[in-house]
Amino acid sequence: MMETIVQWATILSPIIAVLIAWLMIKSSANDTATKIAALEESTNKQIESIKKLTEIQLNIKLLEIQKDLEEAYTHYNITSNRVNDDSIRDSYFNYIGGFYDSLRQKEDRKRDFSDMKDFYTQRLTDLQRMQSLLADMRKQCGGK
Repeated sequence: MMETIVQWATILSPIIAVLIAWLMIKSSANDTATKIAALEESTNKQIESIKKLTEIQLNIKLLEIQKDLEEAYTHYNITSNRVNDDSIRDSYFNYIGGFYDSLRQKEDRKRDFSDMKDFYTQRLTDLQRMQSLLADMRKQCGGK
């Protein structure tokens, strides 16, 4: 009887070992597949985050360029108006002579202040608009 048990144990032990090894391999394969799927999902989320960050950076850069363009345009308009006004004044005051220099200096100071006021009024409007656009972008990104 003991001999029979030993004989059966000898016959069944390799089969049981193979069965245990097969179950371990199958379990390990399932764990690996689960880990790979989780890694793919994480990678996809990271890619989406990078795309959103890139889009935000592009929008910010576009706003910076727009700001610079608007500032340059404002300076251009002020300068153009000043040149035109100086041409008109030169032709008007040309016949007055020396009195012209005194009046021109006074007028130039007034015009300088007016130009600065016009520029900064426009600049404030531009900055407020850009601030609003940036706030909207921040809300789209989940910010406050």
